[in-house]
Amino acid sequence: MSKNKERQENSIANSIEPYDTIILCGNKIVGGANLFDISGTIPLQIAKGTPPNIWLKTKLKSGGELTFVEDSKSSHPDIEVADIDGKIRVTLGSEKILDLSELDGEVVDIEYLDLRPIGLNIHGDSKAGITVGNSKFVGNTFKGSGTFIGIG
Repeated sequence: MSKNKERQENSIANSIEPYDTIILCGNKIVGGANLFDISGTIPLQIAKGTPPNIWLKTKLKSGGELTFVEDSKSSHPDIEVADIDGKIRVTLGSEKILDLSELDGEVVDIEYLDLRPIGLNIHGDSKAGITVGNSKFVGNTFKGSGTFIGIG
């Protein structure tokens, strides 16, 4: 990746306005934190917008990144981003990756998340909680954490 493209991606990520509260598979994250940081890559970002703005990417073994969704638009031929009755759904082929909805202008609810199809062992739903690797989180509240889960 060129230095210019890398700077552009970082400036986009730094200029988004996060939601004050994110409900992640039944866990409440207060204070606009990143959800996950995988060795410097933020695989899922959600920013205020109508509908909410989504960025989805994964870190490659080579050290680069592969972007699937950029500003709520698919940037990969097998990814679809759809608005279904006010709920944003991201799918990879026939596999659901993400369901989220905005509850109000300050709260977004990620009801379903499964990043395993893009190579990350992160999955959950609003009933079972979120599983990251071998750790499971159900019904917790996190405030001012900066990053909910950091790996690497």
